[in-house]
Amino acid sequence: MSTNSNEIDDRVTWIMPVLNGMPYLHETLASIKNQTYRNWQVLVWDNGSTDGTIEELHKWIPSRLPGRIVTNRPLPIGAALAALVNESETELCARIDAADVNLPRRLETQVRFLRDHPDVSVVGGQFDIVPPDGEFPTTHVGIVISMLFKNSIAHPSVVFKKSAVLNAGNYGTFDQAEDYELWLRLAASGYNLRNVEEAVIRYRIHRRSITQTHMRQGILPQALAAHLSRHSGQLYNLTASEAIRLREPGGKSIYSLLDKAARRIASAQGMSSERIWRSVEFKQVANKLTPPDQLATHFDLLLRRRMRSSARKAVAIIARNITRKLGVLRADQHAFRNGATLNREKLKTKWIKALQKLECYIESPLELTGVDDPYSHISFEGPLKMERDCTIWIATDEGANARLIVGANSYIGRNTYLGVYQPLAVGKDVLIGAYSYIITGNHRYELRSIPVELQGFSGAPVVVQDGAWLGTHVVILPGVTIGEGAIIGAGSVVTKDVPPFEIWGGIPAKFIKTRP
Repeated sequence: MSTNSNEIDDRVTWIMPVLNGMPYLHETLASIKNQTYRNWQVLVWDNGSTDGTIEELHKWIPSRLPGRIVTNRPLPIGAALAALVNESETELCARIDAADVNLPRRLETQVRFLRDHPDVSVVGGQFDIVPPDGEFPTTHVGIVISMLFKNSIAHPSVVFKKSAVLNAGNYGTFDQAEDYELWLRLAASGYNLRNVEEAVIRYRIHRRSITQTHMRQGILPQALAAHLSRHSGQLYNLTASEAIRLREPGGKSIYSLLDKAARRIASAQGMSSERIWRSVEFKQVANKLTPPDQLATHFDLLLRRRMRSSARKAVAIIARNITRKLGVLRADQHAFRNGATLNREKLKTKWIKALQKLECYIESPLELTGVDDPYSHISFEGPLKMERDCTIWIATDEGANARLIVGANSYIGRNTYLGVYQPLAVGKDVLIGAYSYIITGNHRYELRSIPVELQGFSGAPVVVQDGAWLGTHVVILPGVTIGEGAIIGAGSVVTKDVPPFEIWGGIPAKFIKTRP
């Protein structure tokens, strides 16, 4: 559905709801000021900040950034976004959160895209840190397919047309995944959604963000399932109960549900269902939505739709996951041990040699555990050194969102363990002492009747910002952010955020003093 003619009013309003946006707000506002595209204004809705956010906003708006700030009218996040849309004076609205950073050409890229594609109502973009499942799909059909499983448009990256959002009913009054619900509703109403191929924002992972809070509370998957069920009939020809069962299969084959969804998407897009099944996005969704222990369903998908991945690899993956769940054997089943182990070692050697060209020196032995192909989950961004006997675990368990990023000129001491269940981001010029342990996931233990090993994981991202120094034998637990230039004393266990340039130590780690 198109909402405008080829000529659009390309003025843009930045819409930003904020609640306690310090200490990152300054960087976000500076990234708006530094845009190469200049035809914009800013509209900020404060939801009761008490940390200096209001004072920082007044330093920028309107003296340095044209626009206005709405205060003394705090609202829940969904209602605040709806109010921002209603009060915007322009057709184009650009979302940004108070912790994220716009890349300089963001608006220039997205406004040009909307000019060139007048049928598009929402355009997002990529992060400069690639998500664990790869880049966001760029086509409308790819986005619709991917939303069977996850949110495929990054909320703080979007520019959208106000008229389309209002015609679809504006943001709902939801406190979780309100953006995902809006994208589903827009797609169900016939509006065209896209993502540009370029990175447009630098996404900041921090413990206080709404998304990370919901992930720690374990309520995000339920919110996504509920939103999907609301719009599954129009988009996927699935009843609400079928949509919920698709995301939480409960041991039953979901082939028929996937096929119904594929046929509905194909019909809406004027293509064959076979083409939908063969798309990269649909194969990813089918793999994600099929529990590892559903042998019959896996082979149903493999045989009926001829997904051309190696049968040997498929059997190995299925066997590994089943044995993990049953506690029988681990990943190196005897039937595949010789060839698979040899291939893995050759691939790891080739990867380490390729990193040397970037001046990334990884001393052997290095243990890579978890996924069969960990390399797509790891990004070393320039010169660094990792000493011998380190271990990197890339989780494959349910709920995993594994991504490891290590910045340039960082150092990781020997025998350090990096456990990656949720994203683990290490900045530039970071020193990590030997025998340290950084983990983004822990075993769940709520049920006494089930062994802890079988209860799965919960977790939250860990961020170690630029210039931080961790002494030897330091433990960093899930959800912690170590601020820029902070120092953690040897033998410490860090359980909460450490502000920039502070020195902490102890078990649990506590403030000692501020660096000079």
